[in-house]
Amino acid sequence: NKDGEPIVAYKKEDAEVTVSYKKFGKWKDLLKSKVEQKLIPVSVSPDEKYLNLILSNQGINYVRQYSLDEEQFTNYEYQLKTKDISSAQFNQKTGEIISVAHVVDGTHLFEFVHSASKEEYESIKGQLGNRNFYITDQILNGEKSILLTLNSNDPGTYYLFDKAQNEVQFLANSQPDTKDIKFQSAKVITSTAS
Repeated sequence: NKDGEPIVAYKKEDAEVTVSYKKFGKWKDLLKSKVEQKLIPVSVSPDEKYLNLILSNQGINYVRQYSLDEEQFTNYEYQLKTKDISSAQFNQKTGEIISVAHVVDGTHLFEFVHSASKEEYESIKGQLGNRNFYITDQILNGEKSILLTLNSNDPGTYYLFDKAQNEVQFLANSQPDTKDIKFQSAKVITSTAS
């Protein structure tokens, strides 16, 4: 908190993680991880209203926000490409997670979480047909961003986001040879081993 005292605790026992919050002088468990799920609390907003964390579900990492007042997740969700996260950085003024790092061959590689405001993020996502996207690069002090959409039906499409115009424009297909191929939707198949 503002006085430097801990208000969020993270405890790991066996494969279960518990995140607790100190409210009115008492500790209360907020979140417990489920099977095949990881919880990594990163920061608390300066007004102590939101906990910013990384939630891993079935091997996919998401930046999520948890309302400490309402004791539930907000609608905010950002899917990360990075699988094995070694650290996370956050904006000291807002508490928002701005990047995550992983190590490859002894080198730290960073994935930047969108630098757009939540309103811009939702606008971009709407313009992209509600598809998840990643910001791969930014120029002109963040005024223009290169976006990449990538999922089971899209091997990769690049877009340019113009912050001043709040507009997304198609740039290129990452795999031009597949641009005319209609991919099948992914299907989850579950089986039991005997």
